[in-house]
Amino acid sequence: MTRNEEKMKGRDQDPYRQNKGDEIHPKLRPMMRVFTVMRWVFLGTVLGIAGMFLLLYLRKPDPTLLIMAGVVSVVTLALFLVMDRVLLATLKPRLERTNRLMLSIRPEPMRMHPTGVSGVQGYLVELKSRNAPDDAPPWGIASIATSGRRYLSRKPQDVLIYHDPADSKRSLAVEGDTNVYWGALTTPADREASWRQVNSVMLLAAAVLLVLGVGFFMLMDTRLNNARENVRLAEESAHWPSVRGVVTESSVQETRIRQGRNSVRGYKADVAYGYVVDGKNLTGSRIHFCYAPSRSVDHAETMAARYAPGAGIPVAYNPEAPAMSVLEAGFADACLAAQEDVWQEMLLIGALIVLTIGALLLVYLWQQKKRVQAARRLARYGIRF
Repeated sequence: MTRNEEKMKGRDQDPYRQNKGDEIHPKLRPMMRVFTVMRWVFLGTVLGIAGMFLLLYLRKPDPTLLIMAGVVSVVTLALFLVMDRVLLATLKPRLERTNRLMLSIRPEPMRMHPTGVSGVQGYLVELKSRNAPDDAPPWGIASIATSGRRYLSRKPQDVLIYHDPADSKRSLAVEGDTNVYWGALTTPADREASWRQVNSVMLLAAAVLLVLGVGFFMLMDTRLNNARENVRLAEESAHWPSVRGVVTESSVQETRIRQGRNSVRGYKADVAYGYVVDGKNLTGSRIHFCYAPSRSVDHAETMAARYAPGAGIPVAYNPEAPAMSVLEAGFADACLAAQEDVWQEMLLIGALIVLTIGALLLVYLWQQKKRVQAARRLARYGIRF
């Protein structure tokens, strides 16, 4: 005797259980707890972010922190209210409807055959009587979502169906050995509308990816042009004329530098100097082209000490634009390395966008194949898929 048959035997002894209002079916209790926990987690996140900014303000009073705290708190609170509204409007009614069916309707033992087709509302499955032969027409075709595993098994499985024939929404609950599913029986019009929705969602996703891809490549093209320009200027600076200048400021600044997906603490020398070209007093702050901060504070301190305030230094300047100057001419290799980094970033993200669009196309083709197979199979019974 299977587990579901044991359940049926127990229910036959008490076939018409009544919903007591606050009673929750044992298999739905974990999902109900998750629903409650999700709401508290969202609210706790909002309070935690607000508390973090409050602690930062207490440690270092700054009006900017209060403004940031207000903006971030309002945004996160709005997101919490939206998510809470979505949960209350979608997940909670489905759980309550499923719970009501499972507590008040005597189930029918059936066999569930996944079609391999997914809709916006869930998976499309064929439901047949357990004693029916494999070539028998299905009792119904349902669209279901699962409260347990994220994906529905492709293998047929014995289930218990809770369905109220008087329900105008054709709602049903499906109880398997380990999972509970909720959904509704579908009509040909429902299935056609669901397929159109899937197509619309996938086309929208592809369009968004294409727009993001075009925007990304336009941004990267600008960065790449800037990198090429820096390489050109670095090479030309080796031949620029120079004049005597004076360092006016020199210090080490702490900054953030990218390392993979994160940022880490870095240091850079911050140098300012003045010089005169054709009687005009000019200022500059470029040590060399493509100078970048590093994680070594010693390197930054050495660079800053090299240009102590008041020291006289040679300043190379662009004869076509004297306001463009540099303390250390050349360093084209540093600019070439920066240009290579831009190329690698462009190729990596571009490949991810192409692969994502390709994956969407494969999913669409797979769903189309399964839809055609299901339509041919059901056409033998005169059922339009």
